[in-house]
Amino acid sequence: MKQQTRSDEKLMLLVQKADDHAAFELLIQRYQKKLFGYIWRFTGDRYAAEDLFQETCMRIYQARVSFNHEFSFSAWAFRIATNACLDMRKKKSHAMEKAIDDEIINRNASSCTMPDAGLEQEARGRKIQGLLGELPEKFRAVLLLKHYEDLSINAIAAVLGIPEGTVKSRLHKGIKQLTVLAEKRGLSNEM
Repeated sequence: MKQQTRSDEKLMLLVQKADDHAAFELLIQRYQKKLFGYIWRFTGDRYAAEDLFQETCMRIYQARVSFNHEFSFSAWAFRIATNACLDMRKKKSHAMEKAIDDEIINRNASSCTMPDAGLEQEARGRKIQGLLGELPEKFRAVLLLKHYEDLSINAIAAVLGIPEGTVKSRLHKGIKQLTVLAEKRGLSNEM
């Protein structure tokens, strides 16, 4: 029971040193929504996201011995998820099909009290998801980590293994490209 109050890094130490499966399960439970949501938004495909989430969990466990406790478990886990997404993209030579499932991860949709407002917000989320899917991966990754996962510039740099200045540059360029895409599609009022 004490494991529930332990930090992510301390739990990872238990996984690393004692091969504690309960500690690993608790870590995965803590990060399941965030990692799955990030992977889904990155890929735009719910089914691929389910597979990649499982792949990410497996990679986290397999790489447990390489985890450095001086760094954030969160950043390390998101880096593994990002690498899994990029590896999957490399394996597929053609673009992934866009998700046609009506379920779009949208943190704000559950807070809407008016049904029409919820539908409008869901439609807006689908449009933005479509635009994000058209961005190059390097811009999509920083935008998702910043605006959906609320990671700091420093944490994004750690996740992607790039300098903070590059993160800032990609954020700026990514927003610029997203705005241009929205204007081309007549969606500039959606942004």
